[in-house]
Amino acid sequence: MYFQLEYCNEVVKRLKASNIRAEVCHGERLPKLIRNAEKQKIPLMAVVGPKEFETQSVTVRSRFAGELGAMTIDDFMSRIKSSIENRITDFVGN
Repeated sequence: MYFQLEYCNEVVKRLKASNIRAEVCHGERLPKLIRNAEKQKIPLMAVVGPKEFETQSVTVRSRFAGELGAMTIDDFMSRIKSSIENRITDFVGN
């Protein structure tokens, strides 16, 4: 678990370096964390578990479209930047 948390902190560091707001939330069960994020109207959640840690990826959940599946950090960052640049509110929009 320590390595997963370290990986999460690395992901957040990369996102913040690209001026993307991010934070690590842990200590609760995943369904509760997801529910809290939805209540706070957080548009995107990147979930990291043992599988994501092994593959150096994240599983992405959108407030608008639900689970979007696993993707690399670079792909995740690229899609966020593209959405911001195009002022798209729906992460899945092309």
